[in-house]
Amino acid sequence: MGTVGLVVTACALAAVVRVAGPSPPLRPVMALPRVPSSPRVRLPLPGRGQASVAIAGVGPMAGSAVQPAIPIASVAKVMTALVLLRDHPLRGPAGSRASGGPGLILTAADAAAQQREAAAGDSTLVVRAGERIDELQLLEALLVPSADNAAEILARWDAGSLPAFVARMNATARQLGLGHTHYADASGLDPGTRSTAVDQVRLAEVALRNPVFAAIVDRPWVQLPLAGRVFNYNRLLGQDGVVGVKTGWTPIAGGALVFAARDRAGGSRVEVVGAVLGARGGAPLAQAESTAARLLAVALRQVRRRRPIAVGERLGALVVPWGRPVPLLAGGSVHLVGWMGLPVRVLAVMPDRWRPRLPLPRGARVGAVVVRAGAQRERLPVILGRALAPPGWGWRLIHG
Repeated sequence: MGTVGLVVTACALAAVVRVAGPSPPLRPVMALPRVPSSPRVRLPLPGRGQASVAIAGVGPMAGSAVQPAIPIASVAKVMTALVLLRDHPLRGPAGSRASGGPGLILTAADAAAQQREAAAGDSTLVVRAGERIDELQLLEALLVPSADNAAEILARWDAGSLPAFVARMNATARQLGLGHTHYADASGLDPGTRSTAVDQVRLAEVALRNPVFAAIVDRPWVQLPLAGRVFNYNRLLGQDGVVGVKTGWTPIAGGALVFAARDRAGGSRVEVVGAVLGARGGAPLAQAESTAARLLAVALRQVRRRRPIAVGERLGALVVPWGRPVPLLAGGSVHLVGWMGLPVRVLAVMPDRWRPRLPLPRGARVGAVVVRAGAQRERLPVILGRALAPPGWGWRLIHG
C-alpha cells in the first residue's frame, strides 16, 4: 500500500473512532425553586413558667426562650406508662378486656399505702388486699384520674422495686435524647422529678405512637373495679380536637399540662403537641389549661399544607453539546405540612457531569431532588422534558 493509501486508511480509522466513540458528557444546570421565608410564628407563650408547641413529625413551632428543668408533677406518668408498655406490651388498642394484660393481686401493703397517700391528699386509686386488677386497668388509673399509687404498684411489678423502675425511666429518657429530664420517682410527687417543656413534647410524641397509650389518654372517664367511674382531670379533652395527654399539679411544681390535638390541613392529618409547665395563680391547673387552649388555638390557625414543587415544574436543564438544552422537570409533587416561617430546602441529587447511554425517551429519570422542611424529607424524581438523541455522525466528525 502506498503512502497515500496509508494516509487515507488512517483518516478513515480516525473518523470511525470519532463516530463510534462515546458521547461527550452532559452537564445539568439546576434552577431549583426558592421557597420564600416568612416571619416566624408567634404564639401566646406564658410570662411565667414555660411552654413549647410542635407538630408531630415536623418539629417545634415555638417555645419559651428559657427552659430550665423544673418539677413536672404527674406529667411524669407519661414516662411511667411508656416504660410499662415497652416492657409489657398490650395486644391491640385498649378498650376490650381481652387486651387487659396480666392480672396483679394486690397486697395488704398496697392497701395500707393507698390509705396513707389518700390521707395526705394525694390522688389515689381505691384498692383492697386480695383484689385482682389487670395491667390495662392500672394504666387507666395512672393516666385518667392520675392515681399515684397506681404508678408505684406498676413500678414494683415491672422492675421489682421503685429505684429499679426509676432507673429504667431515666435510661429511657437518655435513649430518647431528653437531655434536661431526670426522674426521682414514678408518680411525679417528688420535686426531684424534673424536665422541660421541650423534652415533654418530644416524649409525648413518642408515647402517642403507642395505640394503647393514645386510646387511654383520650378517654374522659374510665370504669375501675372499686372506684367505679372516675373522670379525667384534663378538661380540654374533646375541645378543638384535643386527644390528651396528661395533667399535673403540686404546690411546688404548679400546674402542668401536656396536650395533643388532631386537625386537618389541606387534606393532611396534623397532630399538634404541646406542654405547659410551672403555671401559677389561684388555680394552677386551670391556668395551665387556659394557657394550653390559647397556644393551641393560635397554633392550629398557623398550620398550612404547602406544595413547594408541583409535577411537571421545570427544575433546570441538561446542557447538550450537540443540541438545544433539554428541560429537567419534576416527576411528581411534594406536599408538606408546616407553618409560617418553617424553612424549606430543595437540594439536587444530580451528577456534575454525566455520560448516559443514549437515546433516552421523554420522561426518563435522570436524577432526583430532596425537599426538607423540619423533620419531613421527600424525594422526587427529575425527568427529561423531551427525548434525548445521541449526536449525529456529522457532529461527531467535526467535534470528536
